[in-house]
Amino acid sequence: MERSAIQSFDGNEPKEHKRRKAQLETGVDQAQKHNSTLLGLPAELRTLIYEYSLVEQRSIRVTKQLKQPALLLTCRQVRTEALELWYRSNTFKTAIADCDASLHQSFYVHLRKVGTSVARSARITMSFHGTMCNWDNLARWCYAIWTAQARSLRYRDGLCVDKTVIYAAHNIATECRNDGVDWKTCEKMLKNLRLVAGNEDPEWLE
Repeated sequence: MERSAIQSFDGNEPKEHKRRKAQLETGVDQAQKHNSTLLGLPAELRTLIYEYSLVEQRSIRVTKQLKQPALLLTCRQVRTEALELWYRSNTFKTAIADCDASLHQSFYVHLRKVGTSVARSARITMSFHGTMCNWDNLARWCYAIWTAQARSLRYRDGLCVDKTVIYAAHNIATECRNDGVDWKTCEKMLKNLRLVAGNEDPEWLE
């Protein structure tokens, strides 16, 4: 990893990173004296190396071409020890264009394959582009939420007037899933929301 990739936006290294870096350099010096390999180092030192190598200060943009770091492909033990750290310690940014969450959904399904706890705790932010008022795409997103194949919009993602309908629809899908309500009933509730939203913004009815 390039040094610039682990620096803060103003070009100065964060204090926490400086501390980990100092610990890492001390550990590496000791390892070199004993001619140790990565897997021959103490687990605590290996974790420092993983953090230094895998944790980014900036969000990682999710694309169809996103690949895991090469370090995770070196051997089974390194992958076992560091894979979840990469997903849990970084922030992943998914783009939502015209309320189409298919890319976000694919990434979330991938996280669930890594581990359910990873999918729940992973930091995923959403950037919205285009129109918010695309009901067909929102309905597909809600179905993915109802089947636990996508994450819903949360307060911490930042709410505005344009996102209010999306948040309300996600709440309906989430509550229906949690309460064991079948999809047809959930869909009727969503259609009622669409009618209410259409009174405020006719685009929701197009």
